[in-house]
Formats: sequence, structure tokens, C-alpha cells
Amino acid sequence: GAQRRLQLPGQVEVGLVSAAGALYTVEAWVRLSTLIPLERVGGEIVGQHADGTDAKGTLDILGGRLRFLINTRETEAWHHELLSDRPVPLGVWTHVAGVYDGQYMRLYIDGRPAGELPVRGTIVAYNKRRSTRIGGYAGTDTGHYWFTGDIDEVRLWAWPRTAEQLQADRLHPLVAQPGLIGYWRFAEGSGDRTADGSNNGHEGRLTNYEGSGRPEWVTGVFAQIDTAARDPAPRLFLDLDPAAGDQGQRQ
Repeated sequence: GAQRRLQLPGQVEVGLVSAAGALYTVEAWVRLSTLIPLERVGGEIVGQHADGTDAKGTLDILGGRLRFLINTRETEAWHHELLSDRPVPLGVWTHVAGVYDGQYMRLYIDGRPAGELPVRGTIVAYNKRRSTRIGGYAGTDTGHYWFTGDIDEVRLWAWPRTAEQLQADRLHPLVAQPGLIGYWRFAEGSGDRTADGSNNGHEGRLTNYEGSGRPEWVTGVFAQIDTAARDPAPRLFLDLDPAAGDQGQRQ
């Protein structure tokens, strides 16, 4: 039958999800739109800040590159910013992650290191966010912050995941477990809610904030990429670029 879609720009609001202390990981599968020139590709994957003073682990795209933002108590006035050493490819499913272990911020693209920055201190408790947002900005501005592309399998952790863990787990779904503080699989297929698979109660609400658009439901990443560990059940994801159609993982 016809598949439902989540067409973005738009966003999923999941409440305030934060990791206390100095340990944090954010990861997701993304497929960037091919309709925007690489140097102009941008937008929030997981929005975790309202301005430069309260960044709690935002992962976004800036100028086609992966970016990771964190404020620590040693530098509360402004966030630390880490950009990936290479662009995120357009039009193909790519796994991305940002990790903080209290000493370094690190980025990974498809499980491979993509940059690191020495940073010390615990993540600030100060908060100006309206909520943690998937595909949208956690502050009050609108426009260029909206992600353009597709997002699936968003996971937030209260500890730093290693490259080996990211590689081992990126190709299959997870179950609730210690340290997993937020997990959105987008498996519902209809409606305006999506469950938190971490069992921490951070249900997602699909929104059309400031006229940004409402997502549509489509077939998800594990049904499209070539992996023996794919989920045998039909899967769904957030589609911000429905015009691109289905495309498998680039090898």
C-alpha cells in the first residue's frame, strides 16, 4: 500500500533531554538533500541550544559539514564548536555522531573519526531551550536552522560511545538500556507522535513550528541500506527531502 511520509522542514519536539556531567553522545542516520548546493547545506539534526550560552550537545550541519556544539562550566560565556574535517555526502544515508568525554569533543561520520577538539569541564546546567528538537532549532529564531533531508534512528546517551560501539550498533535497532537517555525510531507510520525507545518518557511531537512544514512518514534507513543486520520489519524515518526518492547506502 501507499507509504506515509514525514516531509520537512519541520521538527519533532521531544521535551528537555540532557546528560548531566561531562559524558554525552548524540548519533543519527541522515540523508542530506541534493537540492541545495553543498556549501549552503545546513540545519539542525538534534537542536540542543537556544544561543551560545546553553549548548548541551547540538549536532547540526553547517556549510555541508557536521558540527557539534557544547558549553562547559569552564567557558560558560560561549559554546565550543567542532566542525568535521570533511563534508557529509549528499543524497545518501550516512551515520553521524558527536561525542564528549570531559576531555575531548569528537565527531564521527559512518563510524570513522572526523575531527576532535580538546575541551574540559562539565556540560552547563543553564538552560534557555524550549525543548530538545529533532530537525529544528531549540531557540526562537526560524528560517535557515531547519534541516533539509532525512533523519532516522536518533539516539542520545549519557556517556561517550567509542568508534567501535558506534560502528557495531549503527546498522541495527537497539533496546532500552543503561545510559540511553533518548531514542526515536520513527516507526509509527502515522499520526503526530513518536515513541521514545529509551523508556524515559520523551515522546516526540511532530510540529509545524512557525510554518516550517510538517513531516511525512516514509520507509526508513534499515529498509534501504544494504546490511545483513537490517530490521526485518517495515521501518520509517523523518523525510525532509521526499523529492529525492529512495537511495541505498553508498559503499
